[in-house]
Amino acid sequence: MKAIVFDRYGSADVLELRDLEIPDVGDDGVLVRVEAASLNPYDWHLMTGLPYVVRPKELGLRPKVSGIGADLAGRVEAVGQNVTGVRPGDDVYGRVDTLPGTKLLALGSVAEYVRVSVDSIRPRPACLTAEEAAAVPLAATTALWGLHDVGRLQPGVRVVINGASGGVGTFAVQIAKAAGAEVTGVCSARNVDLVRSIGADHVIDYTREDPTRGARRFDLVLDNVGNHPPGAWRRVMAPTATYVASFGQPEHLWFGPFARLLRMFVVAPFISQRMTLLQPQRRDEDLDRLSALIESGNVTPVIDRTYPLADTRAAMEYLAQGHARGKVVITI
Repeated sequence: MKAIVFDRYGSADVLELRDLEIPDVGDDGVLVRVEAASLNPYDWHLMTGLPYVVRPKELGLRPKVSGIGADLAGRVEAVGQNVTGVRPGDDVYGRVDTLPGTKLLALGSVAEYVRVSVDSIRPRPACLTAEEAAAVPLAATTALWGLHDVGRLQPGVRVVINGASGGVGTFAVQIAKAAGAEVTGVCSARNVDLVRSIGADHVIDYTREDPTRGARRFDLVLDNVGNHPPGAWRRVMAPTATYVASFGQPEHLWFGPFARLLRMFVVAPFISQRMTLLQPQRRDEDLDRLSALIESGNVTPVIDRTYPLADTRAAMEYLAQGHARGKVVITI
């Protein structure tokens, strides 16, 4: 089979298209013939090995993960003898498993085949194409976790989503709106119409207005960008509001976003507002929650561009620019 892999840390030029053996399904696995996969900043993080501070303990001095792609949509090719609930020929979507002994996702869905556990996939919603389904898992579960589990989203609250036109942001706008929140999206001028079209009640063009200095007050801030210090958001937060930092692509090679978040961690115990970092947990049942939102029409994936497998380098270079509108998808 053909797959995108890398052997050393670096930019997109470390990615190579190689011929590999098709994974052995084993007794407990599911072999999926991949039709589409999507890229996330998480792929960039593992490919570059940044920030440096996380290499020794988390990423490894040499890459522990050699594939690209956490999200997938495709058709079941084979199942292990202990697997129930799915059969060859089923259309599924989901994400890869974690690397044994670590918390890292065992990236590798940007390939013709991938082996996953049965708990990591769900039936593909009939209303989605393979490309749309592949756009969902990691970004949408991040938005779901940030809003509901960390942000404690409730109907009627005033939510602002910084980076509303990105992969996580486009899902967050729709999930918050489906929960009955009053949603404000922050994006650039070229994305205002997009963010409004997916349900935002208000849109702030950050090229014209500083969202941390406006008159409107918010109960929940989901910050997917980190282009303002967390403390700056406190100016537009209600006294008991929550700020959730959900950005990870580091501007500082050694410490990444932690350099910017340090002051937040120091002041958080002494203020009434909640300032916290989003650390998504792997919960396979979140795919069921997302499938329900999709099938009810409340959530629709937004895809910026699709690339063929052979052009994965170009896709990763585009993603790294940080201006994708929704998701970047690889078609297999």
